[in-house]
Amino acid sequence: MKHKSKKILNQRHKTMVENVRIAQTHEANSWRESIQHVPRIKVGQLQGTMEVAIHTREAILLINGRYMGKGPNINSLYDFAKKANIANKMSRADDPFADYLLSQIETREDEILKKLAESSERNFQMIERVLTNQVRNVDGKYEQALSLTRTGSEKPNSMEFRFSKYGSRALYLVVQFDTLVMLIKTIMYRGILANSDGYVEIHEIWANLRSFLSLGRNYVVTNCRRSDLIMKNRTAISAIEKLVKSGFVDPTNFGAMDELCEYFSKYKRNREH
Repeated sequence: MKHKSKKILNQRHKTMVENVRIAQTHEANSWRESIQHVPRIKVGQLQGTMEVAIHTREAILLINGRYMGKGPNINSLYDFAKKANIANKMSRADDPFADYLLSQIETREDEILKKLAESSERNFQMIERVLTNQVRNVDGKYEQALSLTRTGSEKPNSMEFRFSKYGSRALYLVVQFDTLVMLIKTIMYRGILANSDGYVEIHEIWANLRSFLSLGRNYVVTNCRRSDLIMKNRTAISAIEKLVKSGFVDPTNFGAMDELCEYFSKYKRNREH
């Protein structure tokens, strides 16, 4: 009798467990069916803009570029940003030529930032020396001889940009340069700095920025990977030939084709900005 009762209890327990399993399965299936009918909400890519006010002709030319005009050609900030963005994508695909370009951009960017900072500091010190001069009023008290306001455009160009990483950082250099030019011209127009000295300083940094923006002008996508260069296969040879033709790679700096393949196969950027 006890054996029979135990068998009945075991059967009831198995039945209960099975019922729980069936209920859980039904609940899970019902949940899956319910979410299939929930509309999927998609969001677009995050975007943002940068707004700046540009005051000087030199900075405007860096942004818009100059082609077949009076004076040397200037690669525009827009063209630079486009090429740098392409190179950044290709770098993630293990394109050593893209790494080579981005490394040059990062190095030159640091150099120009340093020049801008040094020039600003030098000219601010010049202003401070003048502003420390004092005059004595009729009441016998001394006060600052003069105060200066920054020279700026009567109608600055308000501009809006939507750049990726390298374009944004290049824009920052241009805005810094625009501010520096206004500072130098302020002290030039007040007779604190000789015009000849002021324009020499402006044109030197302007030339550095023009050269910087032209860095990626001859870069072309080759779809060559580091592994191709290691194997020195046809893809690698074709890529180097294309970059030599475009002017991005100067073969006289490297030597034979084997040396070019070996150099770029081992080339890696020193750091990630």
